Parts: sequence; C-alpha cells; structure tokens
Amino acid sequence: MVILAEHGEPLKKSGLDSAWQRFIRLAIEKEVITVDQRFGVHDLKLRGGIDTPDTFAEKQQALGLTEQMMKTYDKSVPEVAPSA
Repeated sequence: MVILAEHGEPLKKSGLDSAWQRFIRLAIEKEVITVDQRFGVHDLKLRGGIDTPDTFAEKQQALGLTEQMMKTYDKSVPEVAPSA
C-alpha cells in the first residue's frame, strides 16, 4: 500500500506516523472509537487481510506472511460441518 502526500509523492514513514496519530486522536475525540479501540497502521493492514473471505493461502499471499506468521495473526474461527 502506498499513501501519497499532498504533493503526490509517497508519504515518508515519519509523515505517515504523524498523520496516523492525528487521525486516531480525532477519531477518539469525535467518539468514533474509544481509547481501548485504538489501533495502528500495522493492525489495519492485518485486519484488512485476515478479515477477507479469501482462502488461507490467498490471504497469506496478499499479506506476504509466512505460514507460521499467518497462524499467529489469523484469529478467525474455522467453519466446520455440524455433527450428526
């Protein structure tokens, strides 16, 4: 993911960090989220990848994670057929 600055160039890490902190503070101030619901850019990427309806392998490829890292991050409950 590339986020562009006002001048059209990719935003540097320090600029993204500053903008993200302002964004989150405003969201808390406007009561869109609570302090306990605060999250970071890293969390946003992971939730976006993990919460999609794709297969495990498709999620893994999209996020660029090893199988072990996927197992660490993927907290979804697998769907199974009910017992007879």
